[in-house]
Amino acid sequence: NLGATARRIRLTLSGHFVVPELTYNIQFGFANRDMESDLRTPLLDAFIGYAPIRDFNLRIGQGKVPFNRQTVISSSALQFTDRSIVLSELSLERDVGIYAFSKDLFGLGKRVQYQLGMFGGDGRNRVAGRSGLLWVARLEVSPFGKFDSYTESDHARSSTPGLQLGFGAALNRNTVRARSTTSNVYTLGGFDYAHLEADMIFRWAGFSLQAEWLWRSASDRSHDGLAADGVTPLTEYSRSAWGYFVQAGYYMPMGLELAARYGDLHPRAGADPKLEREREVGGAASWYFEGHALKLQTDCFYLFGETLRNRQLQVRVQVQLQF
Repeated sequence: NLGATARRIRLTLSGHFVVPELTYNIQFGFANRDMESDLRTPLLDAFIGYAPIRDFNLRIGQGKVPFNRQTVISSSALQFTDRSIVLSELSLERDVGIYAFSKDLFGLGKRVQYQLGMFGGDGRNRVAGRSGLLWVARLEVSPFGKFDSYTESDHARSSTPGLQLGFGAALNRNTVRARSTTSNVYTLGGFDYAHLEADMIFRWAGFSLQAEWLWRSASDRSHDGLAADGVTPLTEYSRSAWGYFVQAGYYMPMGLELAARYGDLHPRAGADPKLEREREVGGAASWYFEGHALKLQTDCFYLFGETLRNRQLQVRVQVQLQF
């Protein structure tokens, strides 16, 4: 299938109130794929930040859940046209809540960072009508010191190596979303989902390497009951799974970058029978005219599962303008 679309059309408003320590951020997404099919609302982010001291900053409102790295990296700062297929199943997306964080815990030259938060657990633009919250913790360690780890590609062709290791954990209690904070809404009741994650990112002299491992486990395999008509039997399955991806790239002085990625998603025992193993292998070529602000990207992926019907060749071309 061939087609052209505006993948993302976004407007961001940000600044501070009265003092630099009190900030705000509002972001709207107007493209079709930026909205959920059952809730056509363009609001993506709407939060207030307060940074009274180095080791304890606060963010309140709706935004990205600080669980895994590539999801939190802005879609405008990616090495490929989009994120790994593993994240579409296992990441935690935007939600409403509050979290504390520090970008330089203990004043160690930004070698240690943390995030610790509490969210509604059902995703963006939703207020849960039952008990159950999403609890999230993340720790980041940069052994070589200060490192801008939330952008992909080494455009600066760094003269010194940069490395950051990340570890995330989360517990989403009684969520009614099939993928914890996204996807279909359960009608027979919620599941408890436990999440774990580990990641790394490395950049030096134009070379970049990034990897993530994610794991999700449900409290129960399924719920049985009746459909909305009150007669038809209905079974709703949870989606326990694990997966990983690895990607690497090399940025050349003339502004061209070549990159490759492999990703692998594995359903766990007792998961939804419709959830199959999925894999991706592919490469990308990107031309950066003004860094991530103006770039032309193309990537090609072979996507394959356990059956022939789940195998396809995917080619994408994207132009990005950010101002």
